[in-house]
Amino acid sequence: MYPRQKSAGGVSKSSSQTSIDANKEQRDLMQTLQNKNRLLLKEIRRLRDEHEEASRSAAQIAQNPQLLAELKLLRQRKDELELRMSALQESRRELMVQLEGLMNLLKVSS
Repeated sequence: MYPRQKSAGGVSKSSSQTSIDANKEQRDLMQTLQNKNRLLLKEIRRLRDEHEEASRSAAQIAQNPQLLAELKLLRQRKDELELRMSALQESRRELMVQLEGLMNLLKVSS
């Protein structure tokens, strides 16, 4: 006779039934892990392909002086625009402080 265990529902289970349940849980877990593994491998392949394409593009740019010069000009323009944006943001902050001061003056004088 197999020893019986009480399950969460209060129903007795034999050790063979418990073993079957544990095996099913393990199979389910293995299936889940295998699915995750397949997804990860697919993502790795995608990233590897993306990296190889980027490397080929970089090599083509490096071999083409005209593209390299254009890239340099674009980077310079980007830097100029970022500096301009920073200056505009600082100016905006200063204007907001002035506006806040004027609004406070209006409140006090009202």
